[in-house]
Amino acid sequence: NVRELEPPTAPVEEVAGHAAALTDIPIHLETLIVYLRIFADCIANLTPYLYGQKGKHLTRDSFREQRAWFLIKRPTFDCAYAAILKSNTRWFDVLAGNQPKFVGLRDAVIHYRGGIQLMYQPTRTDHSAKVMATLFSDYKTISSDLVTTLQKLFQDMCVFLDRFVGHFAQLANSRTKSLIFSLLYA
Repeated sequence: NVRELEPPTAPVEEVAGHAAALTDIPIHLETLIVYLRIFADCIANLTPYLYGQKGKHLTRDSFREQRAWFLIKRPTFDCAYAAILKSNTRWFDVLAGNQPKFVGLRDAVIHYRGGIQLMYQPTRTDHSAKVMATLFSDYKTISSDLVTTLQKLFQDMCVFLDRFVGHFAQLANSRTKSLIFSLLYA
C-alpha cells in the first residue's frame, strides 16, 4: 500500500517499512525471474524420463536446447509435443529471450546488468498509488510494467504446463493401455 509519508507526521515505523519495501520488491521480482527460468530447465530435465528408454538420448540440461531438439533436429520424434512447444512457449522467449532478436527478462538481469526501478502512479480517488516496476538493462528498457509482464508470462506458462501434463498423461495411458492418469476432476 503506497501513500504519501511525510517524515514529520508519519510514524517512524511506517516510513521504515515503506523504505524496506522499496528495497525488497526488486529483489523478489528478480528472484521470481531467475526461479521461473530454472523451473523451465527442470521441465527439460524431467521430459526425457517420460519417454522411457526412447528418451535416453534426449537433451535434458536446457529447455531452450530441448525445444530446439524437438522443433528443429527431431520434429518427428513426438509431433504432438513438438506442436505444444511450437505454439505454447512464447512465455519462455519473454523469460529467456531468443537472441539476437530479443533480450529476455532473465538475461537482462543476469547478463546485462539489469535493474528494477520502482515508480508510483497516483490514483485520483484516494491518497494511494499503483506501484510500477520497470526492468532495464545496459542499453534499454526491457519491460516498463514488469508486474503485468510477469503475470502474463506466468499465465502462459500455466497453459503450457496444462498441455504438457495432458500430453504426457495421454502418452502414459496409451502406452500402458490403461487409465494410469485421469485428468478429470471430481
